[in-house]
Amino acid sequence: MRAAIYLYVASDEAQVSSDRKIALADTTIVTSQLQKMQDFARSQEWKIVKIYREEPNRQFIFSQMIAEAESGHFDVLCFWSLDRLSRRGAIHTICTLNHLQDSGVQYLSFTEPFFNSTDPDPQKNKSFHVVSILTALEHQESVWYSERTRLGLQRQMLSGRPGPNGHKGPGHPPADIDLERAKTLHSKGLSYNNIAATIGAAKSTVMRRLKQADNGRK
Repeated sequence: MRAAIYLYVASDEAQVSSDRKIALADTTIVTSQLQKMQDFARSQEWKIVKIYREEPNRQFIFSQMIAEAESGHFDVLCFWSLDRLSRRGAIHTICTLNHLQDSGVQYLSFTEPFFNSTDPDPQKNKSFHVVSILTALEHQESVWYSERTRLGLQRQMLSGRPGPNGHKGPGHPPADIDLERAKTLHSKGLSYNNIAATIGAAKSTVMRRLKQADNGRK
Protein backbone atom coordinates (compact mmCIF):
# COMPACT_ATOMS: atom_id res chain seq x y z
CA MET A 1 0.00 0.00 0.00
CA ARG A 2 1.30 3.44 -0.92
CA ALA A 3 1.32 5.82 2.03
CA ALA A 4 1.63 9.58 2.36
CA ILE A 5 2.41 11.44 5.59
CA TYR A 6 0.97 14.85 6.35
CA LEU A 7 2.70 17.17 8.83
CA TYR A 8 1.34 20.50 10.01
CA VAL A 9 3.50 23.08 11.76
CA ALA A 10 1.44 25.48 13.89
CA SER A 11 2.14 29.19 13.57
CA ASP A 12 3.45 29.46 17.11
CA GLU A 13 5.80 26.56 16.44
CA ALA A 14 7.02 27.80 13.07
CA GLN A 15 7.55 31.37 14.25
CA VAL A 16 10.93 32.75 13.39
CA SER A 17 12.20 35.16 16.00
CA SER A 18 15.36 36.15 17.81
CA ASP A 19 14.75 33.27 20.19
CA ARG A 20 16.25 30.32 18.33
CA LYS A 21 14.81 27.94 20.92
CA ILE A 22 11.41 28.25 19.16
CA ALA A 23 12.77 26.99 15.84
CA LEU A 24 14.75 24.26 17.60
CA ALA A 25 11.69 23.04 19.53
CA ASP A 26 9.65 23.01 16.34
CA THR A 27 12.24 20.95 14.49
CA THR A 28 12.42 18.46 17.35
CA ILE A 29 8.63 18.04 17.58
CA VAL A 30 8.05 17.59 13.87
CA THR A 31 11.04 15.30 13.44
CA SER A 32 9.80 13.11 16.29
CA GLN A 33 6.30 12.90 14.82
CA LEU A 34 7.63 12.09 11.37
CA GLN A 35 9.94 9.38 12.69
CA LYS A 36 7.15 7.65 14.61
CA MET A 37 4.78 7.71 11.63
CA GLN A 38 7.50 6.44 9.30
CA ASP A 39 8.27 3.58 11.69
CA PHE A 40 4.58 2.70 11.89
CA ALA A 41 4.17 2.76 8.11
CA ARG A 42 7.13 0.44 7.71
CA SER A 43 5.71 -1.91 10.35
CA GLN A 44 2.57 -2.15 8.19
CA GLU A 45 4.72 -2.75 5.10
CA TRP A 46 3.44 0.45 3.52
CA LYS A 47 5.60 2.20 0.95
CA ILE A 48 5.98 5.90 1.82
CA VAL A 49 5.64 7.78 -1.47
CA LYS A 50 5.16 11.37 -0.26
CA ILE A 51 5.66 13.53 2.83
CA TYR A 52 3.64 16.75 2.98
CA ARG A 53 4.80 19.42 5.38
CA GLU A 54 2.54 22.45 5.68
CA GLU A 55 3.59 25.65 7.39
CA PRO A 56 1.84 29.03 7.77
CA ASN A 57 3.69 30.41 4.74
CA ARG A 58 3.09 27.25 2.65
CA GLN A 59 -0.67 26.75 2.95
CA PHE A 60 -0.93 25.50 -0.62
CA ILE A 61 0.47 22.15 0.58
CA PHE A 62 -2.96 21.06 1.87
CA SER A 63 -4.58 21.75 -1.52
CA GLN A 64 -1.73 19.89 -3.23
CA MET A 65 -2.29 16.89 -0.95
CA ILE A 66 -6.03 16.85 -1.72
CA ALA A 67 -5.40 17.13 -5.47
CA GLU A 68 -2.90 14.26 -5.42
CA ALA A 69 -5.31 12.16 -3.35
CA GLU A 70 -7.93 12.72 -6.05
CA SER A 71 -5.39 11.67 -8.68
CA GLY A 72 -4.60 8.39 -6.91
CA HIS A 73 -1.00 9.22 -5.95
CA PHE A 74 -1.32 7.31 -2.67
CA ASP A 75 -3.67 4.83 -0.93
CA VAL A 76 -3.52 5.93 2.70
CA LEU A 77 -2.83 9.24 4.44
CA CYS A 78 -1.20 9.18 7.85
CA PHE A 79 -1.31 12.26 10.09
CA TRP A 80 -0.49 12.91 13.73
CA SER A 81 -3.97 13.99 14.93
CA LEU A 82 -7.13 15.60 13.60
CA ASP A 83 -6.05 19.06 14.73
CA ARG A 84 -2.89 18.58 12.65
CA LEU A 85 -4.88 17.63 9.56
CA SER A 86 -6.97 20.80 9.65
CA ARG A 87 -7.01 23.94 11.79
CA ARG A 88 -10.35 25.16 10.37
CA GLY A 89 -12.72 23.38 12.73
CA ALA A 90 -14.51 20.05 13.03
CA ILE A 91 -16.74 20.43 9.97
CA HIS A 92 -13.82 21.15 7.64
CA THR A 93 -11.89 18.23 9.11
CA ILE A 94 -14.75 15.76 8.65
CA CYS A 95 -15.29 17.01 5.09
CA THR A 96 -11.63 16.32 4.42
CA LEU A 97 -11.92 12.74 5.77
CA ASN A 98 -15.03 12.12 3.67
CA HIS A 99 -13.38 13.55 0.58
CA LEU A 100 -10.32 11.35 1.06
CA GLN A 101 -12.50 8.24 1.20
CA ASP A 102 -14.56 9.41 -1.79
CA SER A 103 -11.23 9.62 -3.64
CA GLY A 104 -10.36 6.04 -2.66
CA VAL A 105 -7.84 7.04 0.01
CA GLN A 106 -7.89 5.61 3.53
CA TYR A 107 -6.70 7.61 6.53
CA LEU A 108 -5.04 7.04 9.88
CA SER A 109 -4.74 9.42 12.82
CA PHE A 110 -1.59 8.22 14.58
CA THR A 111 -2.64 9.37 18.07
CA GLU A 112 -6.39 8.73 17.68
CA PRO A 113 -6.96 5.04 16.88
CA PHE A 114 -10.72 5.46 16.47
CA PHE A 115 -9.97 7.58 13.37
CA ASN A 116 -8.46 4.73 11.39
CA SER A 117 -10.26 3.63 8.24
CA THR A 118 -7.53 1.09 7.39
CA ASP A 119 -8.47 -1.45 10.10
CA PRO A 120 -10.43 -4.30 8.46
CA ASP A 121 -11.98 -5.33 11.80
CA PRO A 122 -15.39 -3.56 12.03
CA GLN A 123 -15.32 -3.92 15.82
CA LYS A 124 -12.08 -1.97 15.99
CA ASN A 125 -12.72 0.47 13.17
CA LYS A 126 -15.06 3.01 14.77
CA SER A 127 -14.12 5.66 12.23
CA PHE A 128 -17.07 5.01 9.93
CA HIS A 129 -19.61 5.42 12.71
CA VAL A 130 -17.97 8.55 14.13
CA VAL A 131 -17.69 10.20 10.72
CA SER A 132 -21.27 9.21 9.85
CA ILE A 133 -22.59 10.96 12.96
CA LEU A 134 -20.53 14.07 12.33
CA THR A 135 -21.55 14.09 8.66
CA ALA A 136 -25.20 14.15 9.74
CA LEU A 137 -24.41 17.10 11.99
CA GLU A 138 -22.64 18.79 9.07
CA HIS A 139 -25.77 18.39 6.93
CA GLN A 140 -27.95 19.88 9.64
CA GLU A 141 -25.54 22.79 10.05
CA SER A 142 -25.79 23.37 6.29
CA VAL A 143 -29.59 23.50 6.55
CA TRP A 144 -29.38 26.02 9.40
CA TYR A 145 -26.85 28.09 7.45
CA SER A 146 -29.07 28.18 4.35
CA GLU A 147 -32.07 29.27 6.40
CA ARG A 148 -30.09 32.02 8.15
CA THR A 149 -28.78 33.20 4.77
CA ARG A 150 -32.26 33.28 3.26
CA LEU A 151 -33.65 35.30 6.18
CA GLY A 152 -30.68 37.67 6.06
CA LEU A 153 -31.18 38.32 2.34
CA GLN A 154 -34.87 38.99 2.91
CA ARG A 155 -34.07 41.54 5.62
CA GLN A 156 -31.50 43.21 3.34
CA MET A 157 -33.98 43.46 0.49
CA LEU A 158 -36.66 44.95 2.75
CA SER A 159 -34.23 47.47 4.24
CA GLY A 160 -33.47 49.02 0.86
CA ARG A 161 -29.89 49.67 1.93
CA PRO A 162 -27.20 49.30 -0.74
CA GLY A 163 -25.24 46.09 -0.66
CA PRO A 164 -21.45 45.69 -1.15
CA ASN A 165 -21.78 46.04 -4.94
CA GLY A 166 -23.60 49.38 -4.68
CA HIS A 167 -27.02 48.05 -5.63
CA LYS A 168 -29.94 48.06 -3.26
CA GLY A 169 -30.53 44.77 -1.56
CA PRO A 170 -27.98 41.97 -1.12
CA GLY A 171 -24.82 41.88 -3.17
CA HIS A 172 -21.26 40.62 -3.02
CA PRO A 173 -18.13 41.49 -4.98
CA PRO A 174 -16.91 38.56 -7.08
CA ALA A 175 -14.49 36.26 -5.24
CA ASP A 176 -11.46 34.68 -6.87
CA ILE A 177 -11.99 30.91 -6.77
CA ASP A 178 -11.46 28.01 -9.16
CA LEU A 179 -15.05 28.17 -10.39
CA GLU A 180 -14.70 25.50 -13.09
CA ARG A 181 -13.35 22.98 -10.60
CA ALA A 182 -16.09 23.91 -8.12
CA LYS A 183 -18.69 23.28 -10.85
CA THR A 184 -17.16 19.90 -11.63
CA LEU A 185 -17.17 18.82 -7.98
CA HIS A 186 -20.73 20.11 -7.57
CA SER A 187 -21.87 18.09 -10.58
CA LYS A 188 -20.43 14.98 -8.88
CA GLY A 189 -22.71 15.55 -5.91
CA LEU A 190 -20.18 16.89 -3.41
CA SER A 191 -21.55 19.11 -0.66
CA TYR A 192 -20.62 22.79 -0.43
CA ASN A 193 -18.44 22.01 2.60
CA ASN A 194 -16.55 19.32 0.69
CA ILE A 195 -16.06 21.60 -2.32
CA ALA A 196 -14.84 24.44 -0.09
CA ALA A 197 -12.38 22.11 1.65
CA THR A 198 -11.08 20.80 -1.68
CA ILE A 199 -10.47 24.12 -3.43
CA GLY A 200 -9.45 26.03 -0.30
CA ALA A 201 -12.25 28.60 -0.28
CA ALA A 202 -14.94 29.68 2.16
CA LYS A 203 -18.17 27.70 2.03
CA SER A 204 -20.24 30.88 1.70
CA THR A 205 -18.13 31.95 -1.29
CA VAL A 206 -18.55 28.57 -2.99
CA MET A 207 -22.33 28.65 -2.45
CA ARG A 208 -22.63 32.20 -3.78
CA ARG A 209 -20.46 31.72 -6.88
CA LEU A 210 -22.13 28.44 -7.87
CA LYS A 211 -25.59 29.96 -7.49
CA GLN A 212 -24.51 33.01 -9.51
CA ALA A 213 -23.17 30.72 -12.25
CA ASP A 214 -26.38 28.68 -12.22
CA ASN A 215 -28.54 31.81 -12.46
CA GLY A 216 -26.41 33.03 -15.35
CA ARG A 217 -27.32 29.93 -17.37
CA LYS A 218 -31.06 30.52 -16.95
